[in-house]
Amino acid sequence: MFQIPTVFILGAGASWHYGYPTGDDLIKAIREEAEGLLSVLDDFYKKVQVSTLEYSEAYCPRYILDKMERQDVQAFKSAILDTKNECKNLIDRVDIVDPLVIDHFLNYNSDLQSITKLFISRVILKCQADNVTQKMQRDRGNWCRFILHHLMIGCESPHEFISGNDVAFVTFNYDISLEENLLQGLKKNHFFSDTDVVEEFLSSQRVIHVYGKVGKSLISNRSDISISNPIVYRLFSLKPELDAAYDSSKELLTIAPNDKLENKVSLEAAKKAIERAERVYILGYGFDKMNNENIGLDKLLYRKEIRGRPEVYRTGPKKPIYFTNYKSKNLVSKSASQLFYRTPDRFLPPNTFISSDISDGTYYEMSIKDVYEALSDDFEFVG
Repeated sequence: MFQIPTVFILGAGASWHYGYPTGDDLIKAIREEAEGLLSVLDDFYKKVQVSTLEYSEAYCPRYILDKMERQDVQAFKSAILDTKNECKNLIDRVDIVDPLVIDHFLNYNSDLQSITKLFISRVILKCQADNVTQKMQRDRGNWCRFILHHLMIGCESPHEFISGNDVAFVTFNYDISLEENLLQGLKKNHFFSDTDVVEEFLSSQRVIHVYGKVGKSLISNRSDISISNPIVYRLFSLKPELDAAYDSSKELLTIAPNDKLENKVSLEAAKKAIERAERVYILGYGFDKMNNENIGLDKLLYRKEIRGRPEVYRTGPKKPIYFTNYKSKNLVSKSASQLFYRTPDRFLPPNTFISSDISDGTYYEMSIKDVYEALSDDFEFVG
């Protein structure tokens, strides 16, 4: 069990193992969603003569309907046109800007936040559906198995499982792959049959989504109305999935400063979990400066040196810190070193991947493997 207070900080690389797109792949998937909806709306706007709003709520996605300021045909057409233009603008800007990270793109394109969050949610829900139907990529490694093993080892009763595991998870990811894998992996044990211990364990602030999450959204059944127009039917066929994505997208926040204020509760909970932890594991995380600051890593994990006469006094985290840097990217090495030491070279050659000082108890260890292999081969769990 995790008897020593422990926190796991998860970046996009942790969700990659479960089939969720990251970086360029996520941006590509968002663009494809925008292209698909644009094609449908373009046909609808040009070829469908709307003379009444009858059945519009049955075939039109709520994201579009919610744009209507009045309940009349002209407002409906304007909402279709506005959504169509959002899709086109998103595609055009992504093509021209070619952003590295979707979060920073949204920070500077606030007018496209709503439509982009809709598509992010849609992409994640598709991945969740693939996971449920066993279509996910199985060759990337189920790293949650190592967490599951340590949660259970030494546990003698369901009650002790909660009281004996002092662990929290701080994730920057919108998906719930962590919760789902822990939930399913734990509940399959007869040890937890006829109890609500697993649900209780995963409730409250055990898993902190810094920027919100896309949970299990219920996809409503399609209406039983008969639609003969194939163009209208194309829009109708998208409605259940887009409505579910729209509901989930309302929970999503971004790295933008304004969103940071809206998500103050989660950010403070993350800071407290990191501050009280005696062991920190940072997995699949790129050490983005704004993300670091949002959850206080720049202060909580900084090993500060105070120079005086005749000694150098050091203050900092008296806790082991383990982090991954897949394929040993210099940018990540320098970002981590800058965060921990305020100098960029502590994890660059000829230095080793372990930086420690017995005199003040600081210990930083970098693994250049992916999350699965780092937990399998490099990082140990103690207590």
